[in-house]
Amino acid sequence: RYVDGKADGIRDEFTREVTKVKRIDKVRREYMLLSDELKRFKEAGREEGRAEGRSEGIEEKMIRTMQKMILSGFTDEQILEVTECTPDELQACHEKLKK
Repeated sequence: RYVDGKADGIRDEFTREVTKVKRIDKVRREYMLLSDELKRFKEAGREEGRAEGRSEGIEEKMIRTMQKMILSGFTDEQILEVTECTPDELQACHEKLKK
């Protein structure tokens, strides 16, 4: 709340304007279209986030698998063949284990 009840006046004025605009068919249709478009963008963003999360999860699991193989005594050639990782990825795993 603002001093002297100014917040109530602003809120009431905003509510009146929204009500007035909603009564105009063209504006209402545009609002509904924009609202639907916003929902589609949100869903696309969620799906993109899920896909990134799955990809990151797969990558983390591959790193753990490579680390276990290194610690179990597999050769680099065996690890590269089984995991289909790149030599650079395997090297990064070796370096991470050294830390």
